[in-house]
Amino acid sequence: MRKVLTLFAVFTAAALSAAEYTIKVTTSAPSGAVKCNEEVTFTAQALVDGKPAPADMILEVQEYISGTGRKIVKQSADKTYTFKRAMAEPGRMYIRCFLFGGASKKKSLPLNVGLPKPKGMTGTGVYVAPEAQRIARPEPADFDAVWDKYKAELAQAPMQVLEKKPLNDAKESGARADMANKLKIAVFDMKVSCPGGKNVSGILCVPQDKSRKYPAIVYYHGAGVVSSSAVLNSDAITFNVNAHGLPNLMPKKFYDDISKNKNPYYGSSDYKAQMFRYMFLRVLRSLEFVRTLPEWNGKDLIVTGGSQGGVQTIVAAAQDKYVSLAVPSIPAMVGVAEFIQKKNVESTWPSPYVKDYQAGKDVTEAAKKFDYLDGAFHLRRVKCPIYVSVGMFDHHAAHVAAALNDCPSKEKVFTYNIYFGHTAINKPGVRAINKVLADAKKESVKK
Repeated sequence: MRKVLTLFAVFTAAALSAAEYTIKVTTSAPSGAVKCNEEVTFTAQALVDGKPAPADMILEVQEYISGTGRKIVKQSADKTYTFKRAMAEPGRMYIRCFLFGGASKKKSLPLNVGLPKPKGMTGTGVYVAPEAQRIARPEPADFDAVWDKYKAELAQAPMQVLEKKPLNDAKESGARADMANKLKIAVFDMKVSCPGGKNVSGILCVPQDKSRKYPAIVYYHGAGVVSSSAVLNSDAITFNVNAHGLPNLMPKKFYDDISKNKNPYYGSSDYKAQMFRYMFLRVLRSLEFVRTLPEWNGKDLIVTGGSQGGVQTIVAAAQDKYVSLAVPSIPAMVGVAEFIQKKNVESTWPSPYVKDYQAGKDVTEAAKKFDYLDGAFHLRRVKCPIYVSVGMFDHHAAHVAAALNDCPSKEKVFTYNIYFGHTAINKPGVRAINKVLADAKKESVKK
């Protein structure tokens, strides 16, 4: 296992005035992991222009301990906050910090306008005995059989390239077209057939040096309604896959209207299960398509993405034997039903049936459908090298350590970014990708 060490984290934003508001956090466990019963100290200090914040401002801290839950502490911002705890059982603890002011104590600072949002928070956290954690939710006995059916559905709908629109000279691709031409990379807006009502949609970039073959990197999107974009790399084929099979390079209003009027994340848990199931089939179809490209070297097939893209990356590595390297960052949908199995543990996005469960409704069927989509169970089927990163005060990190412990890959690198939340930082994974590209380039030179 590998960990990122950071001395301290600072979140800073400029207020409407010239003042600079800062929340500085520290931890006594810079490795990001401690043993059971080992005390950890977190501190938070609010600063204005480098000096203690005034007493009429409020420092709000969310304390979280798995098995105990979340507690909110509010105090005058001129005082240093301190949190000391030890956990007897494996799990996780963290703090999230927000700064509010001034005299009314109701409005937050410009760094955190309105209700607290990720862009206006900072924090830190640690895993407690991460090596001892395991997923509590039983895996469905028919997990592989169900996925065989899913993949059979895909196989029964032969792949067809529906559209391959060159973008190098297209106005809508803007400056990227100029760069692509300079690097001699052909760019295409792709549509590839897939069952489920939506086809694979993405931007494909292919280097045009015919003297060599190339590794392929497939990028998967986090949550949201957006266009795919060109990822230009003269040493690799890249395919940036649209999460929802939407048309690419449309005006911003096109995507905004879908978000407002037909958001793919709104609906029943059954609807969401179907949505993700077919999203994952598009993942597999995208890889099938890339493997048909004559420019591919037939060896290096890399998958990567953050958050929702992280779980797509995990599913790709689990269900496609040709994937050679997986780099998921801050993966979502890992341990979806752990909150049912354990008391006072976090649910992980998209928390598809949490509200129904809290309302006392029977969520047995909903939970079962998401079990087949859960990244935790897919990780048990990943054999290729995998580089995973999490942010330690992000709820997506809740069950990743536990799930990764059951991953059979012989090359697992797990990065704990202790002063980050939902931020896709995976430096070891990026280095691993770059090494594959460099090795492939050297190999092509030898030939």
